[in-house]
Amino acid sequence: GPRIRTVPRPAEELDTLEKRLMEIRVDRSGLIDIPVIETEAEETDGSVPVVKSAWTPLLDELTLRISARGPISVSEFMTVALGHPIHGYYMRKDVFGEQGDFTTSPEISQVFGELIGVWCVANWMALGQPSRIRLFELGPGRGTLMADLLRAASSFPAFAQALERGGGVRMIETSPALRSFQQQTLRCTKEDGTPVIQYWPVQAPPVFRSKPKSGEAGAETLSTDKDIPATVHQDEEWEAARLAGRIRMRAPLRVGRSGIPPAVPAQWFRDFREALANDTETGAGDVPILAVAQELFDALPIHQFELAKSGRWVERMVDIDPAPETIGAADREFGPNETVDKRHHLRFVLSRGATPASKIFLSQNEQTRDNPDARPGDSIEVGAVGAGLIQDLVREISTVGGASLIIDYGENEPGSNSLRGIKEHQFVHPLLEPGFVDLSADVDFGFLKGVAERMGKELGPKTNESFQVLGPITQGEFLRNMGIETRVAMLLQKAASPEDQETIYTAFKRLVDPETFDKEGNMVAGMGQSYKVMALFAGLPGTPAHAIGEIDFAGFPQGGEVFGVLSPRDGPVLQPWSCHRGNLDRAAALADPTRLSVALAFSYV
Repeated sequence: GPRIRTVPRPAEELDTLEKRLMEIRVDRSGLIDIPVIETEAEETDGSVPVVKSAWTPLLDELTLRISARGPISVSEFMTVALGHPIHGYYMRKDVFGEQGDFTTSPEISQVFGELIGVWCVANWMALGQPSRIRLFELGPGRGTLMADLLRAASSFPAFAQALERGGGVRMIETSPALRSFQQQTLRCTKEDGTPVIQYWPVQAPPVFRSKPKSGEAGAETLSTDKDIPATVHQDEEWEAARLAGRIRMRAPLRVGRSGIPPAVPAQWFRDFREALANDTETGAGDVPILAVAQELFDALPIHQFELAKSGRWVERMVDIDPAPETIGAADREFGPNETVDKRHHLRFVLSRGATPASKIFLSQNEQTRDNPDARPGDSIEVGAVGAGLIQDLVREISTVGGASLIIDYGENEPGSNSLRGIKEHQFVHPLLEPGFVDLSADVDFGFLKGVAERMGKELGPKTNESFQVLGPITQGEFLRNMGIETRVAMLLQKAASPEDQETIYTAFKRLVDPETFDKEGNMVAGMGQSYKVMALFAGLPGTPAHAIGEIDFAGFPQGGEVFGVLSPRDGPVLQPWSCHRGNLDRAAALADPTRLSVALAFSYV
């Protein structure tokens, strides 16, 4: 077995009870079937301190794990960095919008969420307008998408009533901070009308920085508000009260419309399976579902594999960086992107032997099996957690009927080194400051679609032969199919000023185009091409497979027509249309930039 030796820390460092724990180091030479990691030695004369990225509280947890068990997978690193109950990135603050680290489509324009609401109504109609429906959002962010979705759904009284009878909205969120923001965004109240207590601070907790003394080796240290552990404890109490039925909330709908309930029930769960189990217990387990996951799958943990020089595919792992605290002056002569200032406390390494993940996934992957074109250094990513969630969605949709919409950035093939860190709207190294940096990887839609189709085929004869996978198509195509141009035209017409028109139109272009210009005239990346949209659908139990051919799927082209929304005077209806998609762009190109109302000169036939 492994030989373990304990190394006591100096007494002056033991300022808390937790720090009095002995540091554990593992002698890996005696372990069996544990990957052996090659460590490149660095020469040092002790003359120059090595400057590393800031130390964070989460590094205490990560280095302890690695010291005790050896290098961890990229998947485990992402799980801890994003979801640690106290120090995880998503657990601490609001990370969205201009003041956060990144911006999502719902934060750019209200039209995005409204069209997702239209998609939900259209798929409810495709199901035959069942009297009850359940609505899920997985990874709801600030709650902006759901708020816009419910506002649009308020235009369809029968759908709103079905949502009310089906138990309303289920929000799947692990973060107590974001859960609190979502309840505020949806203007939730308790069932008796009293406000929901917001125990989480509205403002992001402050970050404190401390630097090593001049001339000393070491790293800057980041820490957060000392009240966070107490706030997490309050979240546990809130969760216990919710599970006991003492907290029930409602999200208001648009008031004043005939036949619209004033509010629908709103529930929060930490994962999808927990929500399904709760529905089964409360008698709603047989109700058809609608589920939306927008920019969720890119944040789910992935495994990375690389073709080593030996010709074998091995797993990429995360290890402690063994760089000494000081390094010789001659060794500082790196390239412009490889200075010692770029060193981090962790590093990527390759496993020499097989890991549990490599045994499972490499044998099933066509790219790693007998691929003559593969070269050392080639890599692939496998989103196992995302595949598991897809299977859960397919199983539930096939069992009770329903639809799911998945929107994210990615391609129809495995990613290669796509894991990135995101901080203050900039890409950074993924090992930088764990807990203070978002992590994201391209979604492999081809992999997810294959998993869904295989699962649907396996379940079909037992549950529902009408299961379908639609797409993926680009976000730009999907939104245009859903009628974004019509809705943007309405908003432009109602805009109070040319400046408001410019804001609306700029947001529209960012959502649908591969590239666009911001308000300052700078070229910026758009979301229309890089973001993809995929949908899952199954009719109600007993729906024959041939009936699917008679259904118009909202947002996805079929037979030259697309399914969208028109709003005649007698109320909103759904019907197919064909549109001249170029007219809006051509009109905008001819328009005075300060008078974007000219962009209304486009037509539908």
